[in-house]
Amino acid sequence: MKKLLQNFDMLSMEEIKMIESTAFRILDEVGVKVDNARVIEVLESSGARADAKAGKVFFDRKYMEKFLAEAEGVDQTIDQNVRASGGIGGYGLNYFDPESGTVKKNTLKSAENIIKLADYLPNISTIGLGAVPGDIPAVLIPLYGRYLLWRHSENKWAGDGLIWDIKLCPYIVEMSEIMKQDTVRTKKPFLQKYLNASIFLISPLHFAREEAEQFVWFWERGHYIHLDIMTTMGANAPVTIAGALAKHLAEGFFACILDRVFYGRKQLWLTLYGAPIDMRNGSQPYGRPETQLMGIAGAQILRYYKSAAGAGPSANTTAKADDIECGLNLASGAMLGLLSSGGPSMDMDLLSVDEIISPVKMVLANEYANYVNRLLDGFKINEDTLAFDVMKEVGPGGLFMDHEHTVTHFKEEIWLPEFMSHEMMASWLNSGKKTIVEKAGEKVLDVWKTYHPKGISDETERKLLGVIERAKRELVR
Repeated sequence: MKKLLQNFDMLSMEEIKMIESTAFRILDEVGVKVDNARVIEVLESSGARADAKAGKVFFDRKYMEKFLAEAEGVDQTIDQNVRASGGIGGYGLNYFDPESGTVKKNTLKSAENIIKLADYLPNISTIGLGAVPGDIPAVLIPLYGRYLLWRHSENKWAGDGLIWDIKLCPYIVEMSEIMKQDTVRTKKPFLQKYLNASIFLISPLHFAREEAEQFVWFWERGHYIHLDIMTTMGANAPVTIAGALAKHLAEGFFACILDRVFYGRKQLWLTLYGAPIDMRNGSQPYGRPETQLMGIAGAQILRYYKSAAGAGPSANTTAKADDIECGLNLASGAMLGLLSSGGPSMDMDLLSVDEIISPVKMVLANEYANYVNRLLDGFKINEDTLAFDVMKEVGPGGLFMDHEHTVTHFKEEIWLPEFMSHEMMASWLNSGKKTIVEKAGEKVLDVWKTYHPKGISDETERKLLGVIERAKRELVR
C-alpha cells in the first residue's frame, strides 16, 4: 500500500514564476535597507548595487539568476520513513502549572522542569528555550537559557540562538567553547551544535542596526550566524497571501545571499511561512487557515528551489488553554503537513501564540504524534492479514478476541493510547472521571519528580556558571 506522506502541489509553475519575479523586482527596485556600512561594503563587492547615502543595497535580476544558478540543491524525495515529531521553544513568559491548575510566571525551576519533560517525551525531537525565567536579570536570559538547555537535556538536541544584546556575544562564544570540551556530551551518538546564534529580519526589508552589528561581530570572528525572517500579513507584509509570499521570498533570498557572500554557503536555507494580523485588535493569531495556505504553498516553492530548509503548515495555536481550539489547531497542522509537505511537524508546547508554555500540551502532543505515526505505518495486505482461514475457523457467530491470530497481531494493528479515552462511560465514571488534561497533568508531575537527566559533567557545569556569574558582575547594574 502507499504511504500517506505526499508533496501536494497547489501552485502552477506560472504562479511560482510570478512570485519569484515579484521577489526579484523587490530586491532590484525596492532594495534592502542595511544599517551597517561593513555589510553594505561586502555586499557591494559581490556585485550588488549600493546606495551608501540611503543605506540600501539592490540585487538585479542578473545577480539573482547567477546566484540561483550556482546554488547547490538538496534531494527533495519524500522520506517515507519519517516520523511525526515536533519541538519546543518560543520564549513563553508564563507556564501552565498542572498542580495548581493556574498560569504562573516562569522561573529557573519551571524552565528546568519543562526542559526535563521535553527530554523525556520521545516525540519531541528538538528542545529550545520555551520558558523564559522571570526571576533572573533579563540581560542574562540568553546565557542562562543555554546553560539550562545543556544541563537538563541528555537525549535530545538542545540549543538556543538567542542573543538580544551584542554585549553578550563574547560570553555566548565562551560558553560554547566550554561545551565543546565537555566529556559527557561528546560520548552521545548525536551531533550537538553548541554555538547556535540567530537573528531576525522583523521590519520589512530592513537589516536593522543591532542585528547587523551582531551579524558582523560573529562573522569577523569566524562564527556562523543565521538571519531568519518573520512575516505578518497586513503588518510587515502585504495582507494578501501572494504578496506575503513574494516579500518573504525576497527577504529569504537576502538571507541566503548573506550566507553565500560572507560564509561561502551554496545551499539555500529558505523559509516561507507567516501569520495574518487580526484587523480587530492588531494581534498576530496562530492556527488560522491563511497560515496553512501560506505554509502549503511555501513548501512547494522551497521544493522548486531544492532548499535545505523547509516549510509547511503550522500546528501552532492562539488557544489560551489545553482545549478544543488547541487540539483542532494541532491536528489540522499535522494532518495538512502529512498530506502536503512530506512530513508532519508540530509545535508541542505553546499556547496563546507564544505567551504560555504548557507541559500538559507537551504530553498530549507527544501522544498525538503517536496517533499520526500509526497512520504513517499504514497496514499490510497479505494472506496472513487477510485472515480468511481465521474467519473460516471462527465461523458465523464466533468471536475473534481469544484467537491466536488476534493475540499475534493486535499490538501492531491496534494503537493503544495512554491518555485518550479507551473505555466506556460506566468504567470511566467508576475510575474517577478524569479528563485527558487531568491525566496528562499527573504524568507531568510524575516525570518532574522522577526523571533527572544530566547532559553535562560537573566540571563543565561549574565553568558555565562561572561565565554567567562573571557576566552578571560585568553587565547587571
